[in-house]
Amino acid sequence: MELKSPKAKKKLPKLLSWKKMFRTPFLLLLLIGTSTCDNSDTSDNSDISLSFDNSLSNSSVLNNNRFRLRHYHIQPNESLDEKQVLSDIKYLRRHLNREIINFVMTDVLVDGEVENRVHYNGITAKETSVGIDGGGIKLRQLTDGRHLIQVIYTSNGVIQDCEYLADGKTTRNFLKTLRKELKLALDEQTYKILEKDTDIEDERFYRHFGNMTLRLLKENEQLPPDIAEWLNYDRLKIECLERHEELRYIMANKNKVGEQTLIRSRRSFRENLIMPGTKWCGVGQLAERYSELGDDRAEDRCCRAHDNCHVNIGAFRRRFGYFNFRPYTISHCRCDRRYRIDPTGPSSWI
Repeated sequence: MELKSPKAKKKLPKLLSWKKMFRTPFLLLLLIGTSTCDNSDTSDNSDISLSFDNSLSNSSVLNNNRFRLRHYHIQPNESLDEKQVLSDIKYLRRHLNREIINFVMTDVLVDGEVENRVHYNGITAKETSVGIDGGGIKLRQLTDGRHLIQVIYTSNGVIQDCEYLADGKTTRNFLKTLRKELKLALDEQTYKILEKDTDIEDERFYRHFGNMTLRLLKENEQLPPDIAEWLNYDRLKIECLERHEELRYIMANKNKVGEQTLIRSRRSFRENLIMPGTKWCGVGQLAERYSELGDDRAEDRCCRAHDNCHVNIGAFRRRFGYFNFRPYTISHCRCDRRYRIDPTGPSSWI
């Protein structure tokens, strides 16, 4: 009898046991229970994490906006006073070529010279003071649009010489020059405010205007007292005519007057702007030949070399595309030898 090997049982797929069926839901229940129990403990942490995420998102938005704003023009951070000055400058520029408004502009130059430019109720004027704090000689020019008055005062406030010009061309040239000066001053002041962070060495030596202040007189506002005391066109006209009568009287009685007085009375208007003790320092020169110098020979020699520079612009003249509105000649820097005093050491020529 043959022995037959037992038949191999067919492999059936393993059925999930009850133990395995209940294992996963049981774990889920445990997880749900622990999460609900710890919900109150983790709520604070979740709030902190959410606030942190919100801060991160806000910072990212701000950063994106910051980079996006780089492509736009950002106005400079100006104070209220500077904004008001810029507004006044813009307002005055719009009226320069039309009916000009009332204003007072004061400029203090590096060398101590003070310039006042004024327009008030149809009278346009310019005052130039030479000396420390404007205590030296003064030149005042006033016009009503048709006639021009030019008066020179001594340091004591006495009229030294004057002119009353009825020439319309001279008056128009004065107004044209003054308008150009105003435009240049307003441009420099605007640049100075907008570019105040830039620090350029020796900028004050080549700027035309040093320390400028502008004041608009609106709504019948009165002139400052220091300007109002001399800005009187009719009074200056009468004083100038009286001065001319005195000179005519001197000329008519020349036999009774000393020769020195006659010589002083014949001096022209511009010769009064020559510095005392010199013949070359000022508007033009008094010397009749090149070798003639005044009592202050060192200063006069410097002014002579300055005025005879080939690259220069005379007083109230235009050359090389520039207009010299100063009452003296300006020269190229190679000819203009300034005598600068070094506060830490001896003086030196530069």
